[in-house]
Amino acid sequence: MRARLRAVALALAALLLLYGVTLGGSPGETEATRPTSVEPGAGGYSALREWLASARIRTASLRGDYDRLASLTRDYPTGIVLLITLPGTTSLVDRDIVPLHLWVRAGNTLIVSAALCDAPDWARGPQLRALADDIGMLTGLQAVGSSPSLGAFLVTPAVSRWVPALQHPLTEGVRAVEAVSDRVAPPGAGGRPAGRGALALRGSTDGRSGGRDDGAWLLPRGAGWVVLSAQATPFANRALGRADNARWASNLLRGSLGPGGMVIFDDGLQGAAELWDLRRLLADPRLHD
Repeated sequence: MRARLRAVALALAALLLLYGVTLGGSPGETEATRPTSVEPGAGGYSALREWLASARIRTASLRGDYDRLASLTRDYPTGIVLLITLPGTTSLVDRDIVPLHLWVRAGNTLIVSAALCDAPDWARGPQLRALADDIGMLTGLQAVGSSPSLGAFLVTPAVSRWVPALQHPLTEGVRAVEAVSDRVAPPGAGGRPAGRGALALRGSTDGRSGGRDDGAWLLPRGAGWVVLSAQATPFANRALGRADNARWASNLLRGSLGPGGMVIFDDGLQGAAELWDLRRLLADPRLHD
């Protein structure tokens, strides 16, 4: 009896801890603006998640390592999209990305939205300095140009426009994609990733570097694909309705999702706490010793 009571007490404590992690904290805290699927603030992806739900497209929140992708997509192992936004709050060096690469090559799509050419306020901390390395680990491409750094805060957010670089099914009906910056971004910080086989999908024509700066690339990976975007904000709550951002998102998903497919948000990389499974906790034999 004592063992059962102790198990129930531990389960209740875990449930209260989960409640405090998910609902606690004031809405003005910096962490409340991170790009996660449950964040309703300006930098979050809740609008995209709700939009997908209205279209009856399944979504999931990844809050563990990439070896969990296989179990998340067990019923439909291919035709799935994973959205990763950079910089995160933790280092990719501490995560095993081999299962991620194998998962993509099996027939899935990885979308990497990286703050190379925009500067959202949440893109700060030590991982900003590791941005190029994280992009390289995920895509195999190395960004060139000046290293992103925190610039002066803008009273009025700056908007940059990126136009299709070629006619392609992913750019169909997309006249412009807009990104929003809260800080001054280094000119041409993104540059052109160094690597073979990258197809440029979008470019900027503002003449900052005397020509067109590429802003998105498509890379084949086995039976799957990697899409790298040099802007981290087009899918955010405050920007999804700007220009043709929603059409750009729709094109990416239409060309990537298979029957029974889903969109997975890597919320764990943005600091979202791992969800506790109460049934799994109660089934743990260690609680009944």
